[in-house]
Amino acid sequence: MTTTRLDDGLPTTQVIAPGSACPSNHFLAASLDAVDDDLLSITSANRSRHLTGAPDEPAHWRAGPLAAEFGAEPGFALLEHADEEAARRAYPLNAAMSVTILAFHKLGEQDRRGRPCLTVERHGSLGVGHLRPILAEHGFGLVLGPHARQRLVQRRYDEVGAA
Repeated sequence: MTTTRLDDGLPTTQVIAPGSACPSNHFLAASLDAVDDDLLSITSANRSRHLTGAPDEPAHWRAGPLAAEFGAEPGFALLEHADEEAARRAYPLNAAMSVTILAFHKLGEQDRRGRPCLTVERHGSLGVGHLRPILAEHGFGLVLGPHARQRLVQRRYDEVGAA
């Protein structure tokens, strides 16, 4: 699933994909076959803060409240895990929030060990404390971009599961 934008005049593609063990990969593969294309477009699982006026609008991470908020929208469809809790347990390093975005199209300055650094553009589901050693295994350091200095806020649900 992708979105595209220009970054300093360079066209970039943001790729957001489920974990390798996620059963939704079968659905996504079938969807790509059905549209006869290489890319699927996505939208966020939240209303834009620009529409709501709120300082932040954290993404939904439970299917029920997401469907309650968007279910009446034309063309809305929701692919839901049979067991959401089990799906989250399969990825214990990831918080239930929007994804962390790592830029591959530009390098930051070298770190103190002389490694080229990849830039975290959004600090979301995978914390930089977990990301840093993964990058180090592949010869990269890590720097935080201006929008990644503070981690995203996780949506909170009340006791009955409402938004």
